[in-house]
Amino acid sequence: MQSFNQFNPNMDNVYYQSFASTMNIAQDDLLYALTFKYLTRVAGENDGMIPLQNAAWGDRFEHIRAQKGISHAAITDIMRRNIGNLQIPQIYLDIISGLGSLGL
Repeated sequence: MQSFNQFNPNMDNVYYQSFASTMNIAQDDLLYALTFKYLTRVAGENDGMIPLQNAAWGDRFEHIRAQKGISHAAITDIMRRNIGNLQIPQIYLDIISGLGSLGL
């Protein structure tokens, strides 16, 4: 990643922000159970694919949480259902609204 960042610096006229979710236990998403366990051991909190610390990028970072953990697939609303009281489509609407309030 360090090499990538060296050759691909942030541009001044681009607003960078990132969002990440994390699973709590392997049973949160059986598709990612093995990778979740491995990443938890070597990198800590993760969504079954991306360690939390690797997801942080830009001027704003938000860790999206729910009572039940949220996998990499679940945050895309692949299941088309709420995760506890968290409505995935609302997250994306809030992101768009936030960008609009910045004039972007």
